[in-house]
Amino acid sequence: MRRMPFPLAKLAYMGIKQISKPLAVYIKRKAKTTSFLRNYILLPPAQSKNALLVSVYHKFDTTIKLRILGLGRVKDVQPMSEEAAIDLSSEMLGELIIFSVGAGCIYLEYRRQLKKDQNKEEFQNSRIQELESTVSDLGMEIEQQKAQIAELKRVLSSQPIPQFTKDPQSRRVSTVEKR
Repeated sequence: MRRMPFPLAKLAYMGIKQISKPLAVYIKRKAKTTSFLRNYILLPPAQSKNALLVSVYHKFDTTIKLRILGLGRVKDVQPMSEEAAIDLSSEMLGELIIFSVGAGCIYLEYRRQLKKDQNKEEFQNSRIQELESTVSDLGMEIEQQKAQIAELKRVLSSQPIPQFTKDPQSRRVSTVEKR
């Protein structure tokens, strides 16, 4: 498996994110003109009484704008018009798409790093196991050699020890066995 260098992967993910921005703009534009997106995806969350996200966002936005202008506290925020609700919902949908692509890229990078770390750990574990096996084999070999040395010592100790004498005339060394 060929690994992609980190800067190249980061560049690819940034490219994907940059491609998602025009996609989000296209979806926002289509949402304003397509009746399906307008009636079933954008307007229901924006205009329902239970639409928590859009209504909280609208109330927060209005409150901040009035405070910045110095007009005081807001007691009641007027509901948004249909066009404003569509604009806000399409804007939030576009941001959701961009965020989703970014989160997906982060998740993919996390999974890639996780797999890389797992492969590295598996390699290290197999190497450790291999070394432990080698150490075990060497220990068994040492035990066999110790047994062989003990056997050789036993055999040698049961053999008579030869006596060496020097014959002055022949200049030879001869062995004389004592019994």
